[in-house]
Amino acid sequence: MAQLVTETAANLILLTSSLRGKEIAARVSIICNAGIITDAIEINSDQTTTQSIFGGSTLVKAKVESDLAVITVRSNSIEPKFGKGPESVRDFTPKLSPV
Repeated sequence: MAQLVTETAANLILLTSSLRGKEIAARVSIICNAGIITDAIEINSDQTTTQSIFGGSTLVKAKVESDLAVITVRSNSIEPKFGKGPESVRDFTPKLSPV
């Protein structure tokens, strides 16, 4: 994923706030020198997020200030909005190294 992000010059990565999603988010943010926010329940168009903390008693607003933001989103917290935009499919073959 980090290779794809670098090649496409992405500025935002959204992942689910599952254990696996958070693990991927952490690794990609380290490799790509990106800011990370976990457990967002709302994302605005300027990439400002809202997080619910302390069992839902407090809401926190946050925004990543780096060029790339990695944000994990809590399941069922954001209603998807479908719109029209450019559609494109691109083949991608990652370069894997043995670890």
